[in-house]
Amino acid sequence: MSDAWTWRPSKSAWHEKFSDKILRWQPEERLGLDGEPLKASLIEANAHEADWLRHPCMNSITYEGHDKSPQRDLQVAIWTAANAPTASTSLTAPEPLTLWSPVGGYRIEAGTYDLNELAGLLPMKEWPYDISVDVGCHSLGFPIPDTWAEHTDLSADEQAQMTREVTNSLEILVTAAKKFPECVNWVSDVTRVLIPLRSSERSYFRSGSQADVPGMVYADLFGGLMQVMEAIVHESAHLHLFMAEASGPLVDPQHQGRYASPLRPEPRPLRGILLAFHAIAYICAFYREAEKQGFGGSAEYDAELANMLTKLKEAQVVLGDARQFLTEDGRIFVDRTAEIAYQ
Repeated sequence: MSDAWTWRPSKSAWHEKFSDKILRWQPEERLGLDGEPLKASLIEANAHEADWLRHPCMNSITYEGHDKSPQRDLQVAIWTAANAPTASTSLTAPEPLTLWSPVGGYRIEAGTYDLNELAGLLPMKEWPYDISVDVGCHSLGFPIPDTWAEHTDLSADEQAQMTREVTNSLEILVTAAKKFPECVNWVSDVTRVLIPLRSSERSYFRSGSQADVPGMVYADLFGGLMQVMEAIVHESAHLHLFMAEASGPLVDPQHQGRYASPLRPEPRPLRGILLAFHAIAYICAFYREAEKQGFGGSAEYDAELANMLTKLKEAQVVLGDARQFLTEDGRIFVDRTAEIAYQ
Protein backbone atom coordinates (compact mmCIF):
# COMPACT_ATOMS: atom_id res chain seq x y z
CA MET A 1 0.00 0.00 0.00
CA SER A 2 1.28 3.46 -0.90
CA ASP A 3 2.58 5.36 2.12
CA ALA A 4 0.37 8.32 1.15
CA TRP A 5 -2.76 6.33 1.93
CA THR A 6 -1.50 4.75 5.16
CA TRP A 7 -0.70 8.00 6.99
CA ARG A 8 -3.81 9.12 8.87
CA PRO A 9 -3.62 11.53 11.80
CA SER A 10 -4.90 10.12 15.07
CA LYS A 11 -8.57 10.71 15.80
CA SER A 12 -8.26 10.27 19.57
CA ALA A 13 -8.14 14.00 20.35
CA TRP A 14 -11.23 14.58 18.21
CA HIS A 15 -13.11 11.93 20.16
CA GLU A 16 -11.99 13.43 23.47
CA LYS A 17 -13.49 16.78 22.46
CA PHE A 18 -16.58 15.09 21.07
CA SER A 19 -17.21 13.53 24.48
CA ASP A 20 -17.59 16.98 26.03
CA LYS A 21 -19.96 18.03 23.25
CA ILE A 22 -22.11 14.95 23.82
CA LEU A 23 -22.51 15.87 27.47
CA ARG A 24 -23.60 19.42 26.56
CA TRP A 25 -26.06 18.32 23.89
CA GLN A 26 -29.78 18.57 24.62
CA PRO A 27 -32.44 17.41 22.14
CA GLU A 28 -34.76 20.09 20.79
CA GLU A 29 -37.62 20.46 23.29
CA ARG A 30 -40.41 19.90 20.77
CA LEU A 31 -39.17 16.34 20.19
CA GLY A 32 -40.07 15.42 23.77
CA LEU A 33 -37.07 13.10 23.70
CA ASP A 34 -35.20 11.91 26.78
CA GLY A 35 -31.59 12.56 25.79
CA GLU A 36 -29.94 10.60 28.60
CA PRO A 37 -30.22 7.10 27.05
CA LEU A 38 -28.88 8.50 23.78
CA LYS A 39 -25.98 10.21 25.54
CA ALA A 40 -25.12 6.95 27.30
CA SER A 41 -24.98 5.13 23.93
CA LEU A 42 -22.95 7.93 22.37
CA ILE A 43 -20.44 8.05 25.23
CA GLU A 44 -19.98 4.27 25.08
CA ALA A 45 -19.42 4.32 21.30
CA ASN A 46 -17.12 7.32 21.61
CA ALA A 47 -14.96 5.51 24.14
CA HIS A 48 -14.22 3.01 21.35
CA GLU A 49 -13.78 5.77 18.73
CA ALA A 50 -16.58 4.28 16.63
CA ASP A 51 -16.26 5.57 13.10
CA TRP A 52 -20.04 6.08 12.65
CA LEU A 53 -19.75 9.03 15.05
CA ARG A 54 -17.59 10.98 12.59
CA HIS A 55 -20.56 11.58 10.35
CA PRO A 56 -22.65 14.57 9.27
CA CYS A 57 -25.65 13.02 11.07
CA MET A 58 -23.90 14.14 14.27
CA ASN A 59 -23.77 17.80 13.21
CA SER A 60 -26.35 18.97 15.76
CA ILE A 61 -23.75 18.03 18.39
CA THR A 62 -20.65 19.29 16.56
CA TYR A 63 -21.88 22.32 14.60
CA GLU A 64 -23.22 25.49 16.20
CA GLY A 65 -23.40 27.50 12.99
CA HIS A 66 -27.03 26.66 12.22
CA ASP A 67 -30.32 26.98 14.10
CA LYS A 68 -31.24 24.08 16.34
CA SER A 69 -34.18 22.13 14.93
CA PRO A 70 -36.21 18.95 15.50
CA GLN A 71 -34.89 17.62 12.18
CA ARG A 72 -31.22 17.89 13.14
CA ASP A 73 -31.71 16.36 16.59
CA LEU A 74 -33.98 13.62 15.27
CA GLN A 75 -31.20 12.61 12.89
CA VAL A 76 -28.74 12.39 15.80
CA ALA A 77 -31.19 10.17 17.67
CA ILE A 78 -32.03 7.93 14.70
CA TRP A 79 -28.41 7.53 13.60
CA THR A 80 -27.41 6.63 17.16
CA ALA A 81 -30.21 4.11 17.66
CA ALA A 82 -29.49 2.54 14.26
CA ASN A 83 -25.80 2.06 15.04
CA ALA A 84 -25.67 1.27 18.78
CA PRO A 85 -27.83 -0.34 21.47
CA THR A 86 -30.07 2.38 22.87
CA ALA A 87 -32.64 2.17 25.66
CA SER A 88 -36.17 2.46 24.31
CA THR A 89 -37.67 5.94 24.47
CA SER A 90 -40.46 7.80 22.73
CA LEU A 91 -40.32 10.98 20.70
CA THR A 92 -42.80 13.40 19.20
CA ALA A 93 -42.43 14.71 15.67
CA PRO A 94 -43.95 18.21 15.83
CA GLU A 95 -44.09 18.31 12.02
CA PRO A 96 -43.28 16.00 9.09
CA LEU A 97 -39.60 15.00 9.39
CA THR A 98 -37.15 12.97 7.32
CA LEU A 99 -35.14 10.01 8.61
CA TRP A 100 -31.99 9.66 6.50
CA SER A 101 -29.91 6.59 5.78
CA PRO A 102 -27.32 5.84 3.08
CA VAL A 103 -30.02 4.28 0.89
CA GLY A 104 -32.47 7.13 1.31
CA GLY A 105 -34.49 6.69 4.50
CA TYR A 106 -38.12 7.76 4.75
CA ARG A 107 -40.43 10.51 5.96
CA ILE A 108 -42.67 10.47 9.02
CA GLU A 109 -45.74 12.56 9.74
CA ALA A 110 -46.33 14.54 12.93
CA GLY A 111 -47.04 12.21 15.83
CA THR A 112 -45.53 10.15 18.65
CA TYR A 113 -43.16 7.28 17.90
CA ASP A 114 -40.85 4.76 19.55
CA LEU A 115 -37.26 5.66 18.69
CA ASN A 116 -35.97 2.11 18.29
CA GLU A 117 -38.92 1.14 16.10
CA LEU A 118 -38.18 4.05 13.78
CA ALA A 119 -34.48 3.20 13.70
CA GLY A 120 -35.30 -0.45 12.97
CA LEU A 121 -37.05 0.60 9.76
CA LEU A 122 -33.92 2.27 8.40
CA PRO A 123 -32.07 0.13 5.83
CA MET A 124 -28.45 0.42 6.96
CA LYS A 125 -26.53 -2.42 5.29
CA GLU A 126 -27.62 -2.21 1.65
CA TRP A 127 -25.56 0.72 0.35
CA PRO A 128 -22.74 -0.79 -1.75
CA TYR A 129 -20.36 2.19 -1.76
CA ASP A 130 -17.90 3.51 0.81
CA ILE A 131 -19.35 7.02 0.45
CA SER A 132 -23.06 7.93 0.49
CA VAL A 133 -24.59 10.56 -1.81
CA ASP A 134 -27.10 12.88 -0.11
CA VAL A 135 -28.83 15.04 -2.71
CA GLY A 136 -31.34 16.52 -0.25
CA CYS A 137 -28.90 17.34 2.61
CA HIS A 138 -31.08 15.16 4.84
CA SER A 139 -28.09 13.82 6.79
CA LEU A 140 -27.50 17.42 7.87
CA GLY A 141 -31.07 18.50 8.47
CA PHE A 142 -30.58 21.80 6.63
CA PRO A 143 -29.63 22.76 3.07
CA ILE A 144 -26.14 23.91 2.13
CA PRO A 145 -26.16 26.95 -0.19
CA ASP A 146 -26.06 26.13 -3.91
CA THR A 147 -27.19 22.53 -3.43
CA TRP A 148 -30.19 20.85 -5.00
CA ALA A 149 -31.80 20.83 -1.55
CA GLU A 150 -32.30 24.59 -1.80
CA HIS A 151 -34.63 24.15 -4.77
CA THR A 152 -37.94 22.31 -4.49
CA ASP A 153 -39.53 23.20 -7.84
CA LEU A 154 -37.16 21.81 -10.45
CA SER A 155 -37.90 21.94 -14.14
CA ALA A 156 -37.77 18.79 -16.23
CA ASP A 157 -34.35 19.84 -17.53
CA GLU A 158 -33.08 20.42 -13.99
CA GLN A 159 -34.41 17.05 -12.86
CA ALA A 160 -32.59 15.43 -15.75
CA GLN A 161 -29.38 17.31 -14.93
CA MET A 162 -29.54 16.29 -11.28
CA THR A 163 -30.15 12.66 -12.17
CA ARG A 164 -27.33 12.72 -14.71
CA GLU A 165 -24.81 14.21 -12.27
CA VAL A 166 -25.75 11.89 -9.39
CA THR A 167 -25.54 8.88 -11.72
CA ASN A 168 -22.16 10.15 -12.89
CA SER A 169 -20.93 10.40 -9.30
CA LEU A 170 -22.03 6.83 -8.51
CA GLU A 171 -20.29 5.51 -11.61
CA ILE A 172 -17.15 7.38 -10.55
CA LEU A 173 -17.31 5.89 -7.03
CA VAL A 174 -17.64 2.39 -8.50
CA THR A 175 -14.70 2.89 -10.86
CA ALA A 176 -12.57 4.53 -8.17
CA ALA A 177 -13.18 1.66 -5.73
CA LYS A 178 -11.95 -0.79 -8.38
CA LYS A 179 -9.02 1.22 -9.71
CA PHE A 180 -7.84 3.10 -6.58
CA PRO A 181 -8.92 0.98 -3.58
CA GLU A 182 -6.18 2.32 -1.27
CA CYS A 183 -7.03 5.91 -2.11
CA VAL A 184 -10.77 5.32 -1.65
CA ASN A 185 -10.11 3.63 1.70
CA TRP A 186 -8.13 6.69 2.81
CA VAL A 187 -10.92 8.99 1.56
CA SER A 188 -13.75 7.07 3.22
CA ASP A 189 -11.89 7.04 6.53
CA VAL A 190 -12.97 10.68 6.89
CA THR A 191 -15.50 11.29 4.10
CA ARG A 192 -18.79 9.50 4.65
CA VAL A 193 -21.28 11.64 2.71
CA LEU A 194 -20.96 13.46 -0.62
CA ILE A 195 -23.45 16.28 -1.17
CA PRO A 196 -23.89 17.38 -4.80
CA LEU A 197 -23.79 21.08 -5.55
CA ARG A 198 -26.27 22.43 -8.10
CA SER A 199 -24.04 23.24 -11.02
CA SER A 200 -24.87 26.11 -13.35
CA GLU A 201 -23.10 27.98 -16.11
CA ARG A 202 -19.94 28.39 -14.02
CA SER A 203 -16.73 27.50 -15.78
CA TYR A 204 -15.01 26.45 -12.55
CA PHE A 205 -15.45 23.42 -10.30
CA ARG A 206 -16.43 23.94 -6.64
CA SER A 207 -15.99 21.82 -3.54
CA GLY A 208 -15.89 22.29 0.22
CA SER A 209 -15.80 20.75 3.68
CA GLN A 210 -16.08 21.95 7.29
CA ALA A 211 -14.11 21.07 10.41
CA ASP A 212 -17.25 21.10 12.56
CA VAL A 213 -19.32 18.87 10.25
CA PRO A 214 -17.37 15.59 10.28
CA GLY A 215 -17.58 13.25 7.34
CA MET A 216 -19.11 15.70 4.84
CA VAL A 217 -17.84 16.86 1.46
CA TYR A 218 -19.87 18.89 -1.02
CA ALA A 219 -18.86 19.30 -4.65
CA ASP A 220 -19.94 19.87 -8.22
CA LEU A 221 -20.39 16.53 -9.95
CA PHE A 222 -20.52 17.47 -13.63
CA GLY A 223 -16.90 16.52 -14.39
CA GLY A 224 -15.21 13.31 -15.33
CA LEU A 225 -13.54 10.81 -13.01
CA MET A 226 -10.27 12.73 -12.58
CA GLN A 227 -11.98 16.04 -11.83
CA VAL A 228 -14.52 14.65 -9.35
CA MET A 229 -11.97 12.44 -7.60
CA GLU A 230 -9.50 15.33 -7.39
CA ALA A 231 -12.17 17.34 -5.53
CA ILE A 232 -12.98 14.44 -3.19
CA VAL A 233 -9.30 13.81 -2.44
CA HIS A 234 -8.73 17.56 -1.90
CA GLU A 235 -11.55 17.87 0.64
CA SER A 236 -10.72 14.56 2.32
CA ALA A 237 -7.17 15.87 2.87
CA HIS A 238 -8.74 18.83 4.68
CA LEU A 239 -10.81 16.48 6.85
CA HIS A 240 -7.69 14.51 7.79
CA LEU A 241 -5.90 17.77 8.64
CA PHE A 242 -8.84 18.84 10.83
CA MET A 243 -8.37 15.61 12.79
CA ALA A 244 -4.72 16.51 13.32
CA GLU A 245 -5.73 19.99 14.54
CA ALA A 246 -7.95 18.45 17.22
CA SER A 247 -4.73 17.72 19.12
CA GLY A 248 -3.66 21.35 18.94
CA PRO A 249 -2.95 24.09 16.39
CA LEU A 250 -0.47 23.44 13.61
CA VAL A 251 0.13 27.18 13.16
CA ASP A 252 0.84 29.68 15.96
CA PRO A 253 -2.64 31.13 16.71
CA GLN A 254 -1.06 34.53 17.43
CA HIS A 255 0.49 34.80 13.98
CA GLN A 256 -1.50 37.12 11.72
CA GLY A 257 0.68 37.13 8.61
CA ARG A 258 -0.77 36.78 5.10
CA TYR A 259 0.93 34.91 2.30
CA ALA A 260 0.63 34.32 -1.45
CA SER A 261 -1.59 31.32 -2.01
CA PRO A 262 -1.13 28.74 -4.77
CA LEU A 263 -4.91 28.24 -4.96
CA ARG A 264 -6.43 31.66 -4.23
CA PRO A 265 -5.84 35.08 -5.83
CA GLU A 266 -5.86 36.88 -2.48
CA PRO A 267 -3.24 36.52 0.31
CA ARG A 268 -4.14 33.85 2.85
CA PRO A 269 -3.29 33.11 6.50
CA LEU A 270 -0.46 30.63 7.00
CA ARG A 271 -2.98 27.95 7.97
CA GLY A 272 -4.58 28.37 4.55
CA ILE A 273 -1.23 27.73 2.90
CA LEU A 274 -0.80 24.61 5.01
CA LEU A 275 -4.27 23.39 4.02
CA ALA A 276 -3.40 23.96 0.36
CA PHE A 277 0.00 22.25 0.63
CA HIS A 278 -1.45 19.17 2.27
CA ALA A 279 -4.35 18.93 -0.20
CA ILE A 280 -2.13 19.40 -3.26
CA ALA A 281 0.31 16.78 -1.98
CA TYR A 282 -2.53 14.25 -1.92
CA ILE A 283 -3.85 15.36 -5.30
CA CYS A 284 -0.37 14.67 -6.71
CA ALA A 285 -0.37 11.26 -4.99
CA PHE A 286 -3.73 10.51 -6.59
CA TYR A 287 -2.47 11.59 -10.02
CA ARG A 288 0.53 9.27 -9.69
CA GLU A 289 -1.81 6.43 -8.74
CA ALA A 290 -4.08 7.23 -11.67
CA GLU A 291 -1.13 7.12 -14.04
CA LYS A 292 -0.27 3.61 -12.84
CA GLN A 293 -3.85 2.59 -13.65
CA GLY A 294 -3.64 3.91 -17.20
CA PHE A 295 -5.38 7.26 -16.75
CA GLY A 296 -2.31 9.35 -17.58
CA GLY A 297 -0.41 10.00 -20.74
CA SER A 298 -2.57 12.71 -22.30
CA ALA A 299 -1.34 16.26 -22.79
CA GLU A 300 -4.15 17.48 -20.52
CA TYR A 301 -3.15 15.07 -17.75
CA ASP A 302 0.53 15.99 -18.01
CA ALA A 303 -0.30 19.71 -17.92
CA GLU A 304 -2.53 19.35 -14.86
CA LEU A 305 0.04 17.30 -12.94
CA ALA A 306 2.78 19.81 -13.82
CA ASN A 307 0.50 22.62 -12.67
CA MET A 308 -0.15 20.87 -9.36
CA LEU A 309 3.54 20.19 -8.78
CA THR A 310 4.27 23.89 -9.38
CA LYS A 311 1.60 24.91 -6.87
CA LEU A 312 2.92 22.32 -4.42
CA LYS A 313 6.40 23.83 -4.61
CA GLU A 314 5.02 27.35 -4.20
CA ALA A 315 3.21 26.37 -0.99
CA GLN A 316 6.24 24.49 0.31
CA VAL A 317 8.48 27.53 -0.19
CA VAL A 318 6.05 29.73 1.76
CA LEU A 319 5.85 27.22 4.60
CA GLY A 320 9.63 26.89 4.66
CA ASP A 321 10.13 30.66 4.86
CA ALA A 322 7.51 30.93 7.64
CA ARG A 323 8.53 27.75 9.48
CA GLN A 324 9.11 29.66 12.73
CA PHE A 325 5.35 30.35 12.87
CA LEU A 326 4.45 26.66 12.77
CA THR A 327 4.01 24.81 16.04
CA GLU A 328 6.12 21.74 16.73
CA ASP A 329 3.18 19.59 15.62
CA GLY A 330 2.84 21.80 12.54
CA ARG A 331 6.49 21.33 11.55
CA ILE A 332 6.16 17.57 11.91
CA PHE A 333 2.97 17.66 9.85
CA VAL A 334 4.59 19.70 7.07
CA ASP A 335 7.62 17.42 6.94
CA ARG A 336 5.44 14.31 6.81
CA THR A 337 3.35 15.86 4.03
CA ALA A 338 6.52 16.70 2.05
CA GLU A 339 7.61 13.06 2.22
CA ILE A 340 4.27 12.01 0.69
CA ALA A 341 4.34 14.75 -1.92
CA TYR A 342 7.62 13.61 -3.47
CA GLN A 343 7.69 9.86 -2.85
